[in-house]
Amino acid sequence: CIFLGFPSLLEERDDATHQDQVSCVQFAVQQVQNVMRKWDGSFLQFRCDEKGFVAICAFGLPGHTHEDNPTRGILAALELNKRIKEGNHQLCVGVTTGDLLCTCVGAKQIRSEYTVFGDAINLSARLMCKCKQGMGEILCDEFTFARAKGQAHFEELDPLPVKGRQ
Repeated sequence: CIFLGFPSLLEERDDATHQDQVSCVQFAVQQVQNVMRKWDGSFLQFRCDEKGFVAICAFGLPGHTHEDNPTRGILAALELNKRIKEGNHQLCVGVTTGDLLCTCVGAKQIRSEYTVFGDAINLSARLMCKCKQGMGEILCDEFTFARAKGQAHFEELDPLPVKGRQ
């Protein structure tokens, strides 16, 4: 799972028009779409809530499974971070690996969406929030680190306390 936060999209700028703000959000969405397509991930959601502008992405959903999903998640996060920085924005990322329940929620004939539930998505959201607090730009769990450590450079940190974890 990848939980993405875009704190710079909420920053108020006196010189920014409404169209400028919309263009910034569109830029972020396009970058997520392009990177997820490249790494065969799924871009599930983009919204603005109490965490600010966030996106939820996943790897390994039915029809898109790969042995190296944790590595794909890390490489996608690194590429997204680079692209978003090039657009003069900030990205905070939580990457985790684990089993999820994938399902459609909502009213079938009116409005429904495909989403994921589970401990891994909750942990990725908490790691993204730690990034927003200045703990780094991309944080991952131990399992993702163990599966992807040969494919990317990692800086090992002391365990971080996160809500709902010991």
